[in-house]
Amino acid sequence: MIEHRRIRDDTLALCDVGNRFAGTPGESEAREFIGQRFSSLGLVNVREEPFEVATYRPRLARCELLGTASRSALVCVGLQFSDSGTVESEAVYLGRLDDQSEVEAAVHQAGGIDGRIAVLGTSYPYLFSEALVARGAVGMVVTSDAPDGHVCHLNAMMYPSLAGRPNGTRLPVPGVTVERQDAELLLQHISSTKGRIRIAHEADYETIVTANVVGELIGTDSDESVVLGGHYDSQLEGVGASDNASGIASLLEIARILAEKPLRRSLIFAAFADEEGGLRGATDFCRRHAADMGRTRGMVNIDAPGWAPSERSLHADPEILSFAIESAATVNWQPEEKLDASLFPGSDHNPFIDAGVPACFFWRHPPRHPYYHTAGDTPGLLDFKVIAETADVARATVARLASIEQLGLGRARPSRRWLDLRPETLAGETGGKLPRAYPKEAENE
Repeated sequence: MIEHRRIRDDTLALCDVGNRFAGTPGESEAREFIGQRFSSLGLVNVREEPFEVATYRPRLARCELLGTASRSALVCVGLQFSDSGTVESEAVYLGRLDDQSEVEAAVHQAGGIDGRIAVLGTSYPYLFSEALVARGAVGMVVTSDAPDGHVCHLNAMMYPSLAGRPNGTRLPVPGVTVERQDAELLLQHISSTKGRIRIAHEADYETIVTANVVGELIGTDSDESVVLGGHYDSQLEGVGASDNASGIASLLEIARILAEKPLRRSLIFAAFADEEGGLRGATDFCRRHAADMGRTRGMVNIDAPGWAPSERSLHADPEILSFAIESAATVNWQPEEKLDASLFPGSDHNPFIDAGVPACFFWRHPPRHPYYHTAGDTPGLLDFKVIAETADVARATVARLASIEQLGLGRARPSRRWLDLRPETLAGETGGKLPRAYPKEAENE
């Protein structure tokens, strides 16, 4: 039985490590902690699987209103994986964007963005950045919606761009994210004047060695496997309690329970590095184990499992959706939101889907955690009973995947192939690009 107090204790232990952004001492300490816990729980073949990535190191972020008598310098942080440089130009507000299909209409309504600085509200700037630059934007400003003076740390590029080219790609224009109240000043400035602003961003992209942490429970009579994974890194600021210390703590609790049960298929537990930098740990795992992907029958992801109040949400490849719903029903968990996971490159299940592995992701959303990707994501805001409920759904699903003799699942058939990680195509470099349109949520029964 899942024990929420154990999840709480491991969440607190990971938060005590501190910030776990890629390349920090906290990230290294978290890896050591997870490896020791894997071994103590009875997992075998516990190991680190290292890989190189270029990580983000901010030096400067500025956003200034020009031609105004009021306060001109706004509170902001750098937009990660945007270029270094200073740009002065007219700013144009594109509104709140949640779907790539909205870009064309927003740019048209704004009268074009060629030579201008694009300003937009979004939690996912990486979905729009390359399209905006292709239409002539010379800079990018994202308005943060985090409360209490916090600023969301967000990416100008993500999966698949960074995963396809992990050691050097970035958006070729500078970008910043502006604090919520100062964003209101910015929008007033744009609406009441011609809205000229100056943005400056300076960052280094240092190549580091990070690693996934992997352990196994060996199946009794099959050469097939199942993966349960979640990322252990955090964003640039804070301890990442919800995202994703609570997910790793849930993974450890599931390992404790399933270590005592016989499993037909081997169950691989993977704590992924550098999810925040572009799902790069999960992508490396799929590439490294390409020869095993055909025998990997399913993957369950755990990421930010327990923000409440929020809806019970299931992101799943169509091939595993019905199985995931059936598994959730065994623990009386009914998803209120269902999404074809291949339509949105959002977390560590996506590389598995693109490698042909049916994958799913149970979490709580919407609404999003108000302190998403900020220092405000602390343990005191978490409901560990809700986290335990979500963890129990993941447990039930991987236990069925690892135990049922005839699963009846085929290979993942992603509606959108972001990166082609199938074993038969990995001989060549693939690179993949974001599509222009990111379709709206779809329910698949």
